[in-house]
Order: sequence, then structure tokens, then C-alpha cells
Amino acid sequence: MSKEMDTLYFASDRPGGFGGFDLYRVVMFGNGELSEPKNLGPKVNSEFDEISPFLSDDGKTLLVSMRGNDSMGEEDLYVVLKDSSGWNNPINLGNTINTPGFEMS
Repeated sequence: MSKEMDTLYFASDRPGGFGGFDLYRVVMFGNGELSEPKNLGPKVNSEFDEISPFLSDDGKTLLVSMRGNDSMGEEDLYVVLKDSSGWNNPINLGNTINTPGFEMS
């Protein structure tokens, strides 16, 4: 959830994604209604699972658990940064944080 409490990030295996669980966002309007879920796109999502998103207070840093081409084993923790063009490619947090096991949050 964003600091302003107006955007929710979540993982779903809903139809139309890139494969497995993908990350999406919905915007919450002042009247309590929600926008349609929007996939975060192919830079963030892959044929693997992306789960357990956590958005920092700056709204530009997303921590996510995923299995990527550079994973150390099972799911690793990655950071995804947002700039004026959108979300960038995930960066593996490396072996100080990740192990051959399953890191989720």
C-alpha cells in the first residue's frame, strides 16, 4: 500500500499475465471505488512467480520476492526502482540477503 493509502500493489495469477504470479496495482479513488488492476509490465514480471510486494514510503522502491534468471536458488529478494519512465528491471539483492532457499519478505 502506498504511503498516501491510494495505491495497492499485489500479486495475482489472474489470466492475462506473463506467467505464474505477476505484480499488479490498483488505484483507490476518493469515493472508495478501485481502478481496474494494472499489470506492472514485462520489466517487473516474467514467466516465473513475482510475489510479496512491499512499497517503500517514497513510492519509488519496490521490494519483491521472485525467481529470476540470476536467482541463487528458489525465490530471492529483489529491489525494483521507479523513475519517470516507470518501473525498471529488478535487481537481485545478492548473497548477503539471499540464499539457495526461499526468501519471501
